[in-house]
Amino acid sequence: MGVVLNRPTLSSVRDILEPWADEAERLPPGLMFAGGPVSLNAVIGLARQDPDQATNPRGQRQDDSANVEERTRHNVRDSLHDDGETTDVPTGRWVLGQVATVDLSVPPGDQPLPLGGVRLFAGYAGWTSGQLEDELGEGAWYIVDAAVDDVFGANPDQLWHDVLRRQGGDLAVLAGYPPHPSVN
Repeated sequence: MGVVLNRPTLSSVRDILEPWADEAERLPPGLMFAGGPVSLNAVIGLARQDPDQATNPRGQRQDDSANVEERTRHNVRDSLHDDGETTDVPTGRWVLGQVATVDLSVPPGDQPLPLGGVRLFAGYAGWTSGQLEDELGEGAWYIVDAAVDDVFGANPDQLWHDVLRRQGGDLAVLAGYPPHPSVN
């Protein structure tokens, strides 16, 4: 299961899930995102923990002087068990660094972690048993490291380009391709 990160809709969070509008607007563009073609009436929320109150998934205060990238690696390591499973937070699951899923039925002010904004996704992407593994085996996907800003970047239309560009090599070359071959 996953969500598409770069497809904002024209719908305001305020019009769809008003209690979460202020948190969504903290992370522009503050719109609902199309998360994928499955269960379009379902909404999935990803929250960024407030960096001013950031603790790692075990509740330890982050060293404010620490490099953000190193903190993210540290938090991902801390949130993983030896078997690779992630640690649950009371109403969600750590996904990446200071990014967690949130239970949208719990009001923002009652969340167990200090929120630094949310992004809401209508629907999700899903695969049948073994389908994703088969696609990976066929080389149909590029596997790259994720960054917190990939989830919450202010310019989602540039996400594909920005992620490929930072990879270097052949993938960085793909970042310069036009969005549609007819533009070439």
